[in-house]
Amino acid sequence: MNVVGINTCNGGWFCVKLSEDSWDVNIFKTIEELMCLWGDSDLFLFNVPIGFMQGSLEERQCDVEARKLLHPSHLDLPAVPCREAIYCNSFGVANVVNKRLTGRSISTRLWDVIERIRELDEFLANNLEYRDKFKECNCEIGFFVLSGRFMRNSKMVLAGYNERRDLLRKVYPNIDDILDYSIKSFRRKDVRAENVLEAVCLAINGLVGIKHGFMSMPKEPQYDSNNIKMQIEIPKHYRYNYGKNVI
Repeated sequence: MNVVGINTCNGGWFCVKLSEDSWDVNIFKTIEELMCLWGDSDLFLFNVPIGFMQGSLEERQCDVEARKLLHPSHLDLPAVPCREAIYCNSFGVANVVNKRLTGRSISTRLWDVIERIRELDEFLANNLEYRDKFKECNCEIGFFVLSGRFMRNSKMVLAGYNERRDLLRKVYPNIDDILDYSIKSFRRKDVRAENVLEAVCLAINGLVGIKHGFMSMPKEPQYDSNNIKMQIEIPKHYRYNYGKNVI
């Protein structure tokens, strides 16, 4: 079984393909390019939103539940824009549209990867056969699942990077090989070390999910206007059993 963890990066999509006894990494400029080379993989886990509400004050239920789960960690989960806003041609216009339709502003952090978000949305709209193989995940929830606790330090500081790397070393011994190879093979302006860690975390969560099954937030999926499922997937019990103690 091959699982691909996929994170946005300046070069496009940074991808880590894992099985229990092998790994590979690459940067793909487009999802189409990814599918041409690794499309036969069993599962693809993305760290970006999949599916969008249509001009509604209501948030995606998966975001509401993820925010409850992350609340004790004080980690911020940006509100996902409505479908009308993500296709606006500028941040200013999108922010006005989103405020008018949902009452919420758009995070600049999320807008920084809006081209990737649009690309994934368009790909799923036109390629129905991949909808069950593409899953939305959250990296910080992923690290939580693997450790049984929230990370103590921000991923943006050295202590946070080391904390996440040391955790991944315990669950996937080849993490240092993956990091060394990625740092040597790709330009820093295209991918940062934290991008690599997050993609590996997603792929490991995928392997755990294939072995133990997934739990979904929400349990009963919502579907957007394009019939795309809006759920965040979490592996069943590894270090932590989702929902038992937090929600």
